[in-house]
Amino acid sequence: MVDARCFEFKFLHAFLVLLLLLHMNNPSIGCIEREREALLAFKQGIVDTDNQLSSWGSSEVQNEDCCTWKGVECNLTGHVIELQLFNQSLQGSVPDVWGNMSSLRVLNLWENQFKGGFPNSFSKLCSLQTLVLSNNNLTGQFSELIQMLSKCAQNSLDFLDLSDNRLSGSLPESIEKMVRLTYLHVSGNQLTGRLPESIGNMSLRELGLYGNRLSGRLPESIGQMSKLVYMNLGMNSLEGEISETHFSQLSMLKTLDLSSNSLVLNFHSDWVVRQ
Repeated sequence: MVDARCFEFKFLHAFLVLLLLLHMNNPSIGCIEREREALLAFKQGIVDTDNQLSSWGSSEVQNEDCCTWKGVECNLTGHVIELQLFNQSLQGSVPDVWGNMSSLRVLNLWENQFKGGFPNSFSKLCSLQTLVLSNNNLTGQFSELIQMLSKCAQNSLDFLDLSDNRLSGSLPESIEKMVRLTYLHVSGNQLTGRLPESIGNMSLRELGLYGNRLSGRLPESIGQMSKLVYMNLGMNSLEGEISETHFSQLSMLKTLDLSSNSLVLNFHSDWVVRQ
């Protein structure tokens, strides 16, 4: 009985290795066609003056498989899981082509020249874990993006960086729906309004909102963010009193910037952060 199980295990192992080798060496096994078409539509919808995406859609046989294209990573089943196109001098609006990219986990368009709002098909990125759109010229509403992402990626998105754009609007109460989000960076934009009370229900490790136009009082609920390590709220128009309650459970906090606001600190001389 033991020998039979051992044989079955060895046979299964050999079969899986064979499948892997076939995937690596057989040119007929490539990316999913509908995802290839989505990538080609992305290329068609932007301006690539430096011809950075020259490998995309090349007539050469070896470049028919989109898993071999620059910036594209696929899993063993041929689904695109990462698109790393940072610092490529790409221009135009972010094309609305993401409806068939349901396996995409990482979308990194940092340091390009994208403009305009967010494509509606972002709401179809159900596996998205990391979204980096920082250092562009985007002008959309932050709350609209959160609404889109909360439809499908609320249980997967972990990292969101939109720093150094021209985004407007406020942080909505509904941001707490992003239950897996641990890194939120929206510094260097034009966000207005108050920080929502619901932010204290999140499990953030990093919160970067430096250099916006946020106003009003700092919600005491921030003191409940026990996993917070980094918080930068400098260069805003926050006002009011900061007390022990705001830091009641921030025992992991290592970096704090509240500079260039109108905040007043009110602590007892013997107060220490609860461990």
